[in-house]
Amino acid sequence: MLRRGIPVWLVVTAALADVASAPRFAFYALVVAVPFAAAASLGAYGDLIDAAEGRRERRYEQLQAVLSVAALVLLVTGAATRAPALGEGVVPTFAVSTLIVCLFVLLVQAVAAGAVQIRQPAPEPSHAEAQ
Repeated sequence: MLRRGIPVWLVVTAALADVASAPRFAFYALVVAVPFAAAASLGAYGDLIDAAEGRRERRYEQLQAVLSVAALVLLVTGAATRAPALGEGVVPTFAVSTLIVCLFVLLVQAVAAGAVQIRQPAPEPSHAEAQ
C-alpha cells in the first residue's frame, strides 16, 4: 500500500505546485516520485509473477502492472520535459499534459484496486469462533 501511495502523493503535490505557480517545486516532486514509481512498478510485476505461479486469475495483476509502468513512463517523460524550462519558470504544455494523464492513470489504478477489494468475498468464520 505504501509503495503505491508515495508516488501518488508526490504527483498530486506536483499538480498542486503547478497550480500555485511553483514549477521548480513541481519538477522536484516529479523527480523524487520517479524512484518510488519504479519500485511500485517492480512490485506490481512481482505480484503478477506470484499470481502466475499460484495459477490464479491474473487480470487484476496485469492491469496493475501495465498501469504502474504507464505512470512511470509518464513521470519520467514529464520530468524530462520540464527540465530544460526550469530556469525560465515556465511549464511546457506537454509536461502539463503528461501530469494530467499520469493523474488519470493513477486514478484508474486506485479504482481498480478498490473494485477488487469490494469484489472479494468476506472470510467465513472458523469453526472455533462459531462455538
